[in-house]
Amino acid sequence: MKPKIKDNVVIFYPHGFLDGDASKYEIDLATKELIFSKKIECILISLKKVVYFNKIGINSISLTMYEMAKKVDANVAFCDYDETKFKALREMSPQSLNLSFFDSEEIAMLFFGNTEKSTKEKKIILFHENQEQKNQISLKLVGRGYIVYTAKDANEFKNSAKNYNIKIHLTHININEKTIAVQVRDNVVIYKLTGFIDSNFAENFDMSAHNNSLKIGFKFFVFDATKARSANIHGVSFLAKLSISSAEYGATIAICGLSGSNTSEALRNDLEDSGILLYNNIEDFFNDDGSINGGPGMKESMPHNITRNLVQLLPIILETAINTLSSMAKIKVERGEIFVKTFDFDQKALTGCIGFYGDIDAKILLSLDKSIVQKACAILLQDDKEASLNSAFGNFMIIIGNKILSLLESKKIKVDITMPNVFENYIQDGDTVSKGAFIELVSDGTKGALFLSR
Repeated sequence: MKPKIKDNVVIFYPHGFLDGDASKYEIDLATKELIFSKKIECILISLKKVVYFNKIGINSISLTMYEMAKKVDANVAFCDYDETKFKALREMSPQSLNLSFFDSEEIAMLFFGNTEKSTKEKKIILFHENQEQKNQISLKLVGRGYIVYTAKDANEFKNSAKNYNIKIHLTHININEKTIAVQVRDNVVIYKLTGFIDSNFAENFDMSAHNNSLKIGFKFFVFDATKARSANIHGVSFLAKLSISSAEYGATIAICGLSGSNTSEALRNDLEDSGILLYNNIEDFFNDDGSINGGPGMKESMPHNITRNLVQLLPIILETAINTLSSMAKIKVERGEIFVKTFDFDQKALTGCIGFYGDIDAKILLSLDKSIVQKACAILLQDDKEASLNSAFGNFMIIIGNKILSLLESKKIKVDITMPNVFENYIQDGDTVSKGAFIELVSDGTKGALFLSR
């Protein structure tokens, strides 16, 4: 098969029958070398020319593409199918490969291609029966600069579709999922465990992300072990050490879902001795007001002041944050002078915080009046009535963080970002000893602030 390369996406167009004939899925060496030489984000399999497929064929072509994708850290996805084929694909495809599915090649390019102005101006409507998928798809597209309307149900999608240029209905994304899924709920970082809590778990745990989450002020970390198979001495030892090191920042570790059937009483005692809280399930943790509200504050005793390298990046960070806020809130944002000082914005506001780590270490604070946060997060709140303003503001910080991430990557600066943290009162609960670049923002008659430090 000969592919087409568009932007940073490789597209294969198999034709005829996708069955057990392995020769159909062979990729010649020259094509592989071409793919390996480029910065590819996704290998896309179009079913536009496919007449028939079965499970053997889908598995074969998926594995062939996956082996190439692993070498360039790319995603693998299918596209160009109808609703019947979409359901069959989801059932037949190997779950372990974390494949994505897009209604069409055009829709796939919204997620991976260059974000052209002409495409951004098109109206997009989205519907997905799965709430989590709906949120992820919307968040990903909004983060890439698109305006997305999310239909509340299938009827609204069907009745409104004619008014939109792009209609997303048969899409399911699994973009760069990590072995340990991470999410934030009520400013608590939740690690969802599925395998064994052993030495491999310890080796694969992202310590850099965890340490940087501590630095931006997260106070509680919960390991949801409901679906974990068992824990051994190596995994317990790692968690005990993690609890002790996290306590230096005033943070607490909790584990939910460990049962007597998968963990011995001796190991459970070892976990409790190291200061780890144990709960039957994650709701028990959130219902324990004493644990959520207790514990020391998150102020850091040692300052982490801004560096010359960060000062050089300030213009693009400031421009990205202001442009994103202005476009999503649909308001004019004005900035004041830049001062190097500690964070002292002592006004009633929500403060979002996100950290970067890798070639550079940095954290960005964005403090805004709640009325401005409400406007900026309107598109993130329109679909999910259960979502809190704090949760939506956290997703807004991810959008800013991903845009900055792309700009840094274009400058050959390799970084990752932490999960976002949101503070009701940063002066009380956050780091007020580190010096950074402080810029006052004015929007809709209210004051805000952006702060960049290490």
